Amino acid sequence: MDAIIITIGDEILSGATIDTNAAYIAKALFAIGIDVRKRSSVGDIREDMLREIKLALEEYDLVVVTGGLGPTDDDITKEVICEAFNTRLVKHEETLETLKMRYKQLGMTMSDIAIGLSLQPEGAHLLINPLGTAPGIVFERNDTIFCSLPGVPSEMQALVDSGLIPFLRERETGKVILFRDISTFGMPESKLAARLLDAGYKPDGIRLAFLPSYSGILIRLRAEGEDEKKVRAILDQNVSRISEIVSEFVFSTDSESLAEKVASLLKEKRATVSVAESCTGGMVAKLLTDTPGSSKYFTQGIVAYANEAKIDRLGVDPRTIKKYGAVSEEVCREMAEGIRHISGTDYGLALTGIAGPGGGTDEKPVGIVYLGIADGEGVSVTKRSFSGDRDVIRTRSAYTLLNLLRKRILKL
Repeated sequence: MDAIIITIGDEILSGATIDTNAAYIAKALFAIGIDVRKRSSVGDIREDMLREIKLALEEYDLVVVTGGLGPTDDDITKEVICEAFNTRLVKHEETLETLKMRYKQLGMTMSDIAIGLSLQPEGAHLLINPLGTAPGIVFERNDTIFCSLPGVPSEMQALVDSGLIPFLRERETGKVILFRDISTFGMPESKLAARLLDAGYKPDGIRLAFLPSYSGILIRLRAEGEDEKKVRAILDQNVSRISEIVSEFVFSTDSESLAEKVASLLKEKRATVSVAESCTGGMVAKLLTDTPGSSKYFTQGIVAYANEAKIDRLGVDPRTIKKYGAVSEEVCREMAEGIRHISGTDYGLALTGIAGPGGGTDEKPVGIVYLGIADGEGVSVTKRSFSGDRDVIRTRSAYTLLNLLRKRILKL
């Protein structure tokens, strides 16, 4: 079964609202063996909406639309659906009763606009909305299934989980689609691909995608078939082969983020960590504490932005700053030693650099960063130079320090 997801709303096209609905729907459909072949967005213009829906009904087995089911004048999806399926809007008593109950609970009087929510396309199968008043609308015509869902993310997600997916499961496709991820850090996608090619690797029964981000490169494998056991075996074989070829860059094959991997290693080793940050402004501490249960391994983080803070809070020697500058290997070393000493942790992390856009010099340009790790065996400081804007430099610095900690823990 091939599917298309259509997101409706001017706010989506303008960029005012990020479309997270399509991603949620796609993931849910893939999980039950339905292949999403296309995603599109259309504004609140009747002619555009009707054309997009009609074309989709001709080309796909499943059409899922989200948005435009509210009570305002620009919410015209139901009217367009009626035109597409040659039907009309009629009062749906169950929806009306739900509306009355909601307004009574709020101590409010229903308006004519609110009553309009009870009008639904005649002949449609309606999916009960557990979090709102607008139900999901389903039509089955000529071997094609059409479903329209509210645009409010929480309501859409609830309807997908409790309504659409159970409805589609009753019409099993017989196909299994499975994914596996190989998470890597430290090598760009072009070089990863070249490494696999040089090793003679060719995808065997899978589709391969490289998904880059500042937190690493995700190698995503997709396999499909009718026998789930065989599909899993194909994925396992390919994951094993790829991981063998690029092993020094792989940090997880279990869909863990880099921060989650570091957290699990710290818990496993029963080790503790503290962090002193300058240019990243607390980003490393945030990443380390994003994982639930982080109090078991994380003690404290200090954002020592000014030189005075480095001296007073971390014990950095003012003579070191005067001689080498706040952005230097020497200061980073003392920051790492200082945070570990005052925190009493197994690992002390430190980061100082120039994130820009100003502050750089010929000797120390924007993007230069020093990353330090102190433990019982001593202190190591790594110098890196990153390109990009301020946010990119800070993000890449934070994740690079986490990866250095991962390797330090594993003694790689």
